[in-house]
Amino acid sequence: MIRSLEEMHFALPPRKTSHPPPYARAAARVSSSQRRKHLQSLSYVVLGALTLYLALKYILSLKLSNGDDNGNIEGKQDIVIVTVFDEQKMSKDAIRMVKANRDDYAARHGN
Repeated sequence: MIRSLEEMHFALPPRKTSHPPPYARAAARVSSSQRRKHLQSLSYVVLGALTLYLALKYILSLKLSNGDDNGNIEGKQDIVIVTVFDEQKMSKDAIRMVKANRDDYAARHGN
């Protein structure tokens, strides 16, 4: 007796089609899109934290500066430059040059 094609068993299973059903691809697409969304939200969190850090740093630097933005000190200040000479290692000529340089610096800065 001959069976219908639906009831027949084949020696090899049928080949997979080159066009899988739409539900087969949906699983891979969901995981990649979820991964992309997680990465995007993580980048938003990092950028938000960096923005908050920079804003707080700017605000605190304004409070600590006391309004003196140009860095000038009012009034005359006494400046002392201390130079230590090692006469065993330095020649007399080098010591004389350093002393002349220090005197020149003091003369230019009003001391």
